[in-house]
Amino acid sequence: GGTMRAVLDGQAAAPPTPPRRPRTLTMAGSLARLHLYCAMAFAGLMQGQRESARDTLGLALAVCRDPHPETAREALERIRSVLTSVTTALETDGARVPADALYLAAVLAATGG
Repeated sequence: GGTMRAVLDGQAAAPPTPPRRPRTLTMAGSLARLHLYCAMAFAGLMQGQRESARDTLGLALAVCRDPHPETAREALERIRSVLTSVTTALETDGARVPADALYLAAVLAATGG
């Protein structure tokens, strides 16, 4: 919308409106776990704790191998691809770790892929 643009242009903020989403968000448990693991691994990277990030990515990749993914199958496959790339970079000496890709995986998990 134009709310932020109006504020940046010096206009008054728009009046508050009711939330557009219901208060309750339903998501697959595997995607909720993935979101958490990605956030934890991202924090580890930002703190320079590569080993911790690598271990947490191992947990996230295990979630991607869920034998009964139900509605999360497509999202888990996409996220697994991203996490595999991040893990490969973590295991390669001198490689830039794509923290942005890890953040993308967290977003995919939170939004259902």
